[in-house]
Amino acid sequence: MQWLRVLILSAHPRGGWHHYTAALCNALVRHPEVVATQYLMIYREQRLYGVGQEEDDILDPAVDLAYLAPAGLLSPPRKYLLFLRNLVRWLRQVWEGAYDVIHVQTGTPGSRVFNLALLLWFKMAGVVVVRTVHEVYVPWYADRAGALAQWCAQLELQLADHLIVHDDFTRHCLSRTWGREEDTMTVIPHGNYLGFRKYIPQGYDEAQAYRDSRRVVVLFFGLKRHKGLAVFLQAWRMVQAEGHPYEALLIGTPLPEDADLVEEARRLPGIEIQAKYIPNAQLWAYFDRSTFVVMPYLAGMTSGAVHLAYAFRRPVIASDLDCFKEMVIPGKTGLVVPRGDAIALKEAMVQLGQDQGLCTQMGEAGLQRESSQCYRWETIADQTIAVYRQVRKV
Repeated sequence: MQWLRVLILSAHPRGGWHHYTAALCNALVRHPEVVATQYLMIYREQRLYGVGQEEDDILDPAVDLAYLAPAGLLSPPRKYLLFLRNLVRWLRQVWEGAYDVIHVQTGTPGSRVFNLALLLWFKMAGVVVVRTVHEVYVPWYADRAGALAQWCAQLELQLADHLIVHDDFTRHCLSRTWGREEDTMTVIPHGNYLGFRKYIPQGYDEAQAYRDSRRVVVLFFGLKRHKGLAVFLQAWRMVQAEGHPYEALLIGTPLPEDADLVEEARRLPGIEIQAKYIPNAQLWAYFDRSTFVVMPYLAGMTSGAVHLAYAFRRPVIASDLDCFKEMVIPGKTGLVVPRGDAIALKEAMVQLGQDQGLCTQMGEAGLQRESSQCYRWETIADQTIAVYRQVRKV
């Protein structure tokens, strides 16, 4: 049996990519073929992201958690010096063969040069590089990525020895648009988020609470333009104009450039806004308050939000992006509407709002789908290790 030393590299300790990376690390560290798993973050400044130290409680203590950027109340010069010291030490470890595989989850946002420099160092050191492509671009920058950004993104993909994607559409897209050979890519589904159920208070019967609720509360998770916030607000005006007594709960950290949409939402009736980062331990309570979840995304390649909704027994209304098509079964676990179609979104919300029995059935079906073997992290780890073996030819 080959013993592997694996480094999982990600940018920062929050949000969906962190949730995915932590779950993968937890599965890898328990795998019999892995002798060491290190999760290295580029950033670890909680004050910058509004993320507390307790967010790491989703990580198995056996995972070696490390970070390059120092945390704490330090002056900028001292912070940069410590970062450079940590970076040099780590690059030396890479060069000296401390890892068998470096698995890149996300690059450093907005710093393509830094990402490329790291990848070139990995290649010169002769270490195997695997990358999971959650997004080619950060979605909210995709519509204004210039020629240089596109060239850098393509080079980043080409420098990786192997790519992991979550569906066949993404693999075909990368092959057709970016020239990547399909046999250098492997489809591994996004794993489940059942681990977040551990925060539900012991003895709390969420299924009964859901059945007892008489209010219709629509949950919109992620206050960002690319997630279809403007489309949702258009649909919400129509819902209100038709007199449906629904409520909406909008949560998440907005981008500065999307502040106009958040202010627009504040002026509309029936909307409660929590414009902040939601800690892991509190996620269940927001889903518990909701009847169904809307995801009218305009762009994106990853379906993690659907997994989170299913983990808490909530049906979804999703746009017809390819990343949703394989996860959302129309009429069984949710509804699918055309991307950008506010009227279709309104009609779907009215349909689910008028049939809470259907919502209950869909929510249960979603949880069953989430619990299936193909989305278990043990399965994901086995498939990921197979990629490592294939690329290392062992």
